[in-house]
Amino acid sequence: MKIVVFGAGGIGGYFGAMMARASHDVTLVCRGAHLDAIRKHGLRIRHGEDEFTVSNLLATDAPGAELADVVICGVKLYDLQDAAQAIRPVVGPGTLVVTTQNGIVAHRILAEHLARGSVCPGTVLLSSHIVAPGVIERRTPTATLTLGDPDGKVSPAMLAFQRAGREAGFSVELSADIVSELWQKFIMLAATAALCCLSRQPVGPITGDARLREQLERAMREAASVARALAIPLPPDLIEKAMRFTDRANPDAKVSMLEDLEAGRRLEVEWIIGELCSQGRRAGVPTPIADLALACLGPYRNGNRRG
Repeated sequence: MKIVVFGAGGIGGYFGAMMARASHDVTLVCRGAHLDAIRKHGLRIRHGEDEFTVSNLLATDAPGAELADVVICGVKLYDLQDAAQAIRPVVGPGTLVVTTQNGIVAHRILAEHLARGSVCPGTVLLSSHIVAPGVIERRTPTATLTLGDPDGKVSPAMLAFQRAGREAGFSVELSADIVSELWQKFIMLAATAALCCLSRQPVGPITGDARLREQLERAMREAASVARALAIPLPPDLIEKAMRFTDRANPDAKVSMLEDLEAGRRLEVEWIIGELCSQGRRAGVPTPIADLALACLGPYRNGNRRG
């Protein structure tokens, strides 16, 4: 398959490397020192004691114009509008465009600019980060990409990518209700991002502090109330499972929004916490914790204190 990874960071770069190692035709679109390092030395993947480097791929700052079978879009949510324009030349009638971003809006943003039916929402169960230019470290035992059509359809392109991904060494699952899947992760992510950023703490100190842990659970229930008011199907024990998941997480684990906040980078706050606030207003459900987090993080949304 011809694979274009637009935004070859920790997530996109990992999937691209795995596909390249399985001898697929992979183009990585990235920039800066990461791009330079991949061009010179290939892309190195670390996972525990396992380490390998792939060089049989093209690293570039533009996707070109040759039609792709699959585009994996891994850019930040605030870059999606520009990304949609950049990848249009490689998206044909049979191209599958897979989103990997957190939240619930990525596929909608891309679908405004790309051919109808080409965008396939995805959600990722994988912690993977750039630890040095040209080096990506996978930190979780599993690497799963779940995708699906919002209308529940299964296309030949989806089945072909599922087979290719599994043969390459990562799990590709097809969901009959991808909107519910997106919301389930979004509920946990939006709540955790709000509490981590407001307290400037990784996950461990939050789950280890009774008052912070109580607020985290309240934030999850707040988000779940919005979803249910919008008729999004959710498992009845979703919050209990989400809290157990955070309790078992690496105590030093940080959500990406906290990492960006600490580094002075632009935040995805409007597209995650802000989206929850917007959906709450749409559903007529109060979101006081999300509203507070959005207001407090607003001055940092552009990566500085001035806003």
